[in-house]
Amino acid sequence: MTRVLLVDDHPLVREALARRLGQEPGFEIVGEACDADEAIGLLQTLRPEVLILDLGLPGAQDGLALIEQINGHTWTPKIVVLTGHATLFHAIRCYRAGANAFISKSAQTNELLEAITTAAEGRRYVPPELAADVADHFLENRGVAVDPFDSLTNRELQILRALAAGETNREIAERLNISVRTVDTHRGNLLRKLGLRNNSDLTRTAIRWGLL
Repeated sequence: MTRVLLVDDHPLVREALARRLGQEPGFEIVGEACDADEAIGLLQTLRPEVLILDLGLPGAQDGLALIEQINGHTWTPKIVVLTGHATLFHAIRCYRAGANAFISKSAQTNELLEAITTAAEGRRYVPPELAADVADHFLENRGVAVDPFDSLTNRELQILRALAAGETNREIAERLNISVRTVDTHRGNLLRKLGLRNNSDLTRTAIRWGLL
């Protein structure tokens, strides 16, 4: 029996997943979490073998940051990323962070079950529509940064998405519990690393890469 922890900020998504996976032999839903802090708290007590994770979590830590934190944790489950942002960019970031599987929320149930089973066995699952591009990225570049986005930290990605979505520096600072000056520093780093000039450029770039 594979013990599964669900991490998604939408209760209806968690409910639907729990109901569907509960109908399948071999899966046991041991708990649910709505954000990174709750997920970390449940890892030690519930000890799930597989964690099904959404990228767009609320609070200071998004899904990518949670993946990295989990991989340094004393109890490390296999991680299946189930997201509405199923782009090559997001897939590569997740695999680099340590995810075992990456799959779109629009995928069929049999694809999700295959992803979970593959991850539980300690293997990597890549969705068919991204397989060739993901393989090309890692085989050709051997993990070396090949574009400016590879040099961005998870915090910088959070700031980029927020700025592109129209949030002000102060709004971002309050939501992430950091200073406005820190937000402005991250913004400057983004412009420098990506070779851009202003927030309009950041927005266009975020849209082009499917970050919104």
